[in-house]
Amino acid sequence: MTIISRLLLEKISRRITSAADEKTKLAHELGHCITGAFYSIDFPFDIRQRHENRADKWAIKRLVPEKELEKAVADGYTEIWALADFFGVTEYEIRKAIKLAGLIPPLADILENSSRKLPIACAERIADYDADSQRAFVEMCTIEGYVLNKSTIQKIAHTCPPPSAEHQDIYAAWRQARADEEMRRTAPPKKIAFDRRKFAPYLDKLNGDEDLEELFLEFLRQRIG
Repeated sequence: MTIISRLLLEKISRRITSAADEKTKLAHELGHCITGAFYSIDFPFDIRQRHENRADKWAIKRLVPEKELEKAVADGYTEIWALADFFGVTEYEIRKAIKLAGLIPPLADILENSSRKLPIACAERIADYDADSQRAFVEMCTIEGYVLNKSTIQKIAHTCPPPSAEHQDIYAAWRQARADEEMRRTAPPKKIAFDRRKFAPYLDKLNGDEDLEELFLEFLRQRIG
């Protein structure tokens, strides 16, 4: 077993809660290996998230293929828990697969062939809209040098709630989200401070600030996405 394989298994085994969870997490980590979606904790958050999304997409396509999902639903597996049991994955993974199956063909094609243009986390939110509303997002995904991000999609969804919205309203919310993002990008960086005394019993068990940073980032990914 290689060092990477051993570290991978150790990372997964610490957080496994069930057989379905194990299968899902192994597929996700394998997705990192197959797609080359590796990154360092020093990378910017958007780049790390992009690699996570790429691994996620690979895992979903293998664990819950769209045609097999459609057949399972046609055969009577209509509840989330029943589909999860049928495919041997978590309910969370089934929800993702169902959402992605609801994308219109142009967006599904972008997700399949140009995933950098449409991260899976964004595709999930866009799939909440009806077919006509989804068409407004196609143009956003074809702008050279621009990549949609989850924060932008969340702001659009807040201003123009699914399942239906006028194209001009979606574009207006998108332009405002981009303007806000540019302001944040050019603003002076904020530093995070905390009382180390409160965390002393836990800090002694870590190997340094790098471990603390990684744990905090993992917490934010799980709670905020």
